[in-house]
Amino acid sequence: MKVVWPDSFVEDANLTVNISLLRKALGEMDDGRPYIQTVPRKGYRFNTPVRLVEPELPGDTPPAPAVLGPRELKPAKLQGVEHATEDDAEVDRAGSAAERSTDAVARRPGGPEIIPFPEPEEVPEPEPARRIPLASTAARRRRRNWVVVMPLCLGIAVVVAGWFLWRRPKPDALEFQQRRLTSFAPEMATTAAAISTGAKFIAYANPSGLFIQVVSSGDTHALRLPAPNFEVASISWFPDSAELLVGGWIPGNPSPSLWVIPVIGAGPPVELGPYPPGVVSPDGSEVAWVNSLGETPEIQVMPSGGGAVRTLLAGSSGEIFGNVSWTHTGRRLLFVRYRWDPELRRNWGSVDSCEVRSGKATTVLSSYDLGGDAIALPDGRVLYSKILGANPSAYGGELFAVRADPHTGVATTAPALVARWNSPVTGLSVDASGTFLILRSWVVQHSAYVGDLANGGTRLVNVHRFSLGVGSEDFPRAWEPDGKALFLDSNRSGHWEIFKQPLDGRMDEPFVQGADDQFGPHVAPDGAQLLYIDRVENWREPRPASVMRVPISGGTPQLVLKASHFSEWGRRFECPRVAGMPCVLAERQGNQIVFRTFDPESGFEQGSKELATTGYLPQFYFDWCLAPDGLDIAWVLWDSTSNRIHLLHLNPNAGSLTGNERDIDIQGGSYLHAIAWSPDGKGWFIVRELPASWVLLHADMQGNASQLLTVSSTFAPDVLPSPDGRHLAFSEENFSSNVWLLRNF
Repeated sequence: MKVVWPDSFVEDANLTVNISLLRKALGEMDDGRPYIQTVPRKGYRFNTPVRLVEPELPGDTPPAPAVLGPRELKPAKLQGVEHATEDDAEVDRAGSAAERSTDAVARRPGGPEIIPFPEPEEVPEPEPARRIPLASTAARRRRRNWVVVMPLCLGIAVVVAGWFLWRRPKPDALEFQQRRLTSFAPEMATTAAAISTGAKFIAYANPSGLFIQVVSSGDTHALRLPAPNFEVASISWFPDSAELLVGGWIPGNPSPSLWVIPVIGAGPPVELGPYPPGVVSPDGSEVAWVNSLGETPEIQVMPSGGGAVRTLLAGSSGEIFGNVSWTHTGRRLLFVRYRWDPELRRNWGSVDSCEVRSGKATTVLSSYDLGGDAIALPDGRVLYSKILGANPSAYGGELFAVRADPHTGVATTAPALVARWNSPVTGLSVDASGTFLILRSWVVQHSAYVGDLANGGTRLVNVHRFSLGVGSEDFPRAWEPDGKALFLDSNRSGHWEIFKQPLDGRMDEPFVQGADDQFGPHVAPDGAQLLYIDRVENWREPRPASVMRVPISGGTPQLVLKASHFSEWGRRFECPRVAGMPCVLAERQGNQIVFRTFDPESGFEQGSKELATTGYLPQFYFDWCLAPDGLDIAWVLWDSTSNRIHLLHLNPNAGSLTGNERDIDIQGGSYLHAIAWSPDGKGWFIVRELPASWVLLHADMQGNASQLLTVSSTFAPDVLPSPDGRHLAFSEENFSSNVWLLRNF
């Protein structure tokens, strides 16, 4: 490859393709043998005698051209090229299969034309040596004069040229270029994409399938998926660009799977096993992935042909690993690790480099608001993504570059901004030369949906989109007591506000607005007041936030209480629907969640009582709800193995527990994420968060569950039944995502 294409980055498959084309062009010899023979464990051999043609000297008679077959080829000096293979049979099968697959692709109706890289321009051979007659005496005399004059002329020319070069403006750096390669609506948003090693093709997936696209022309053709509606989460090219490593989920199966899918030919996908989405090493010998299914994230490696799985390193509890990528040498893996900081409302972590042999990790750099992607370039730079703020759908994303030591992996320069976008970016993928980069932009839209409950809440029908905002997040948070309108949280104006929308109307209207963030509304026990949280837009813990109340009929907001350490995830407070009962506030105190009562009129002033603590529960693994009568709290853990509802009976008036505490197992209900009491207090609506979808369940007090709805989405919402039990509201995530090509980055 280095001899034939010394200055190009070419897929290995091009060698097989071009040998096939040469065989067709040459035909066969008189005895039926091919001119090019496949030599087991070596490569390809030219099958006829070859002789070296000496340069022609003046006066010599030119030799007759050598006849090499049906076409006359210009004699040239040949150099051997070996193509190592595993065994004789594999070489023969590979050669014949490549020829068949090339023909099949060329003949496939509507399929793309697989065009190998153009051959390098022919380098002219040096002219043969010639006999030169002696010059005349006069010519020699003139030559001596030039020997004196020439240095003076050259000196003047050098001075003049240097002056012009010094005065000439310095050329600017190559202009950053980007081009969109796909243009899909949100319904067909891309879920994964990768560029081939030679930058000729991209592979991408969306809900309609898996596709190969020619970068230069945009021509595409579909590949065969492992199963109908297979949800692709990752794509990685093998170095020969003849196969893809594809990871994802078969619908209804919570376990991921990893597959090898051929790009050329009609072979079926081959399953490597039930492994998370992964990436192929530069030499194609190994596959690496991040396993986040256990208590702590792990980076694991396995031979690409299958075999024993090796764990390189493990994170710690509460830590998140982003995508993993190989360096171009294959000796190290890059990955992002971070933690969510509820006090700063952002993540903080590092881009790390891990040695594949030893598993030793080195920190390349530390930063905040990391986006989860990092890749290494052959020129020694590391690219990584960041998000602009804690609300990525509203603030956009950035791409940074830093140079790293090739031996230690540690950054040697300060980060430099490469580009900034109005939307976050993800899925960084670079070709073998480091010249072309593709990424996916994505814009999230959360919309409110409403459905009608039937058969005692065991069926959900007439589900339809309720809020009609674009480029914002709309979450249903509270119903009016009569069930005729919904109160929504929305950030459509750049910060959080509360809107009210009638159930039978098409338009919403602002209900609570201001310079700060107002969100999280709940109806007070008397049904006449709406309580909500008000905090400054740049709020950080431990600064206090306010709980406010405002008449539902309209009026001036008033302060109820101020408190610090609201639980960052999970509902912060809830109110029962029984007049005279207190509301319950959840506060994070160290590693515990503490439940406290407060009066919806006077706050903590009249007998604030600490009801219970949940023990060590990280906020983002926890969701809770208050029973309609205010006497019970139920919570679920965001755990892939947990199928239990923890039920805690309260005695708010006495300020103590009754001792009645129990767990309820939900049949067929692991991956529990969100919970809400049914209006009659006899069961719950529960959301199961699977890796690529979520399921809405209705469960009774004995744990018997019925399925109401399944949605293909990675976002599991909260659910909100209406007070009369006739309707159910929830939010659904829609996002648009397309592939972009970058150059000169």
